[in-house]
Amino acid sequence: MQTWQILTFLAVIFWGTAQVFVKKGMARLAPPDAYFVGGVCGLPILISYALFRGIHLTRDPLIFLACLYIVISYLIYYSGIYRGKLSISATIISTYPMVTVILAFLFLSERIRPHQIIAIIAIVGGTAFLARSVDEDKTGTSLRPGTWIIMLPLAAALAIGTGDILTKLVITHHGIDDLLVYTSVFQLLLATGIKIGKEGRNFSLGVFRVRPAVAGSVLLTCGSLFFYEALNSGEVSLVIPLSSAYAPLTVLLSVFLLHEKFQRKTWGAICIILAGVLLINI
Repeated sequence: MQTWQILTFLAVIFWGTAQVFVKKGMARLAPPDAYFVGGVCGLPILISYALFRGIHLTRDPLIFLACLYIVISYLIYYSGIYRGKLSISATIISTYPMVTVILAFLFLSERIRPHQIIAIIAIVGGTAFLARSVDEDKTGTSLRPGTWIIMLPLAAALAIGTGDILTKLVITHHGIDDLLVYTSVFQLLLATGIKIGKEGRNFSLGVFRVRPAVAGSVLLTCGSLFFYEALNSGEVSLVIPLSSAYAPLTVLLSVFLLHEKFQRKTWGAICIILAGVLLINI
């Protein structure tokens, strides 16, 4: 295996496991709180690694904007997995390589291969089927397309797919150290600002008593480090699609650890989407 493949595989393992812990922690935390925990836990890890590599920062407004967009996509991610079952939200969010392929076709003049067209059709069709078949928690009634259980993960997939392209551009033109420093600082500042605006004088650090959220944040950060190094040593068109392979692991862990259950039609929709995600990786 090549270096980028090993690094991407490690990112998949860490991300796939981390989401279960984050989801468990979000039973007691709202998305902004989980985002704040992620920012605080991630800062020392990312900055320490940047110092280890050697920091040579570039002061470029475009880098600031790119990194700001990336950290905002993280907030959308937390919102995407907050409601509904993790198996569903993680599956939908894992479709972000489709966004990468489409953006590469529209703006980078890259060709879409026939099997990728089939994969996109499978993902879109599976998501539409999932919107009609997924059961609402505790009610057993069907959800209509366009509800937040589907739309928020879709928004997260769009944000992450776009953010990954920006991540690769920052790494390629300015290095990992710029990405690590700016994203970690921006996330902490944004998360702190949101939390202060929400709580005011009642600002509390009690969120760190939610251990699953802390553990999940550390695992997510470590997975991101592996992902950044994979992007640094591999091609974006290979690394990003392969990184979405965390979804099957998350689904399995959600079933066994979070005891999530579905009807057969919901499982069918999840399998169609995962098949599309795997097909787009070929």
